[in-house]
Formats: sequence, C-alpha cells, structure tokens
Amino acid sequence: LGVLVCMAKFSEVSTTRQAQQTYNIITTGISLVAAWSWEHAFDEAFDIVGHEYQVGYKGLVPKLVLSIVVPAALLPIYLSHVRPRVKEFEEEHEERHKALPGGAAEQGAAEQGAVEQTA
Repeated sequence: LGVLVCMAKFSEVSTTRQAQQTYNIITTGISLVAAWSWEHAFDEAFDIVGHEYQVGYKGLVPKLVLSIVVPAALLPIYLSHVRPRVKEFEEEHEERHKALPGGAAEQGAAEQGAVEQTA
C-alpha cells in the first residue's frame, strides 16, 4: 500500500508517456498480487467454515451461502461508489487522450491506414 501511495504522489511529476505506462504496469502488478493474496485468504476461510460446519455434502451448504451473501453485500457498494468512479476516470482519460496531439483519433486513423495498405 505504501508503494502505491508513493507512486501516486510521484506519478504526476513525470509526464512522459513511457513513465505513465510504467506506473500503470507496476500498479496493475501490485494490484494483482494483492488480489491473489485476498483470494487465497477467502479460499482458506471458506474451507475452514466448510470444515467446521459440516452441513450438506462436506460443508457445501455454508460455502454456498457465503458465496451468495458476500457478493450480495458488496454489490451495492460497487454499484454506488466504485463503478461511477471508474466511469469518471475512463471519461477523463478519453478526454485527455483526445486533447493530446497524436491522440487516439489520429492514432486510430493512422493504424487503420496501415491496415488498409497491407490488405
């Protein structure tokens, strides 16, 4: 978490495209490591609950209940907070990308021209 906070502070300092891509790759990598760690923790917790409460086929019932209750509890938070923020970031990214010289529209046209030339 500390690495991500430091990167967030210093990412605005470097404005080159390569630096931004590097920050994006590092952030994605750290996020994946954290996600896999949490997935492992949840997997272990579900196994423990299933083992302790032997209801159904080898604890399948408590695991099934938890697999429905946990996402149902998180879904409203995701829909009301996370999803709108992601959409805002995507719109800002698109606007910034269009405003830059050689933005997405010009690059897309250049790529389309290159594809048409090779065909």
